[in-house]
Amino acid sequence: MSFYRIQPAGRDTALLLDESTWQSAQWNGHDDEDIRRGVSTCASIDDLVAYYRLAGGDPDGCVLVELAGSRADVLDHDHEAGAVLIYPSAILSVTPVPADILDRIYA
Repeated sequence: MSFYRIQPAGRDTALLLDESTWQSAQWNGHDDEDIRRGVSTCASIDDLVAYYRLAGGDPDGCVLVELAGSRADVLDHDHEAGAVLIYPSAILSVTPVPADILDRIYA
């Protein structure tokens, strides 16, 4: 199954496969003690667009990463906004965030 995330272009995507980096925390930083094991993603491009429109963030200059993996055994902090916590097993693709996705996020 594929999952999608947007992250800064300068962040090494290989780290997504390193289990020692699988720490997910809330974006707002209000709950530093509730770190969950996994990588935050969305299950589809449509879910990713909806998530960014709701949660905010600036995806301009970032990359779109498609990952294979399995769902984590805990929920993502932002699961109600469509985020899915996974244990990634492979990076399927890394591309600059396409203009049509940026347009949908900023619409």
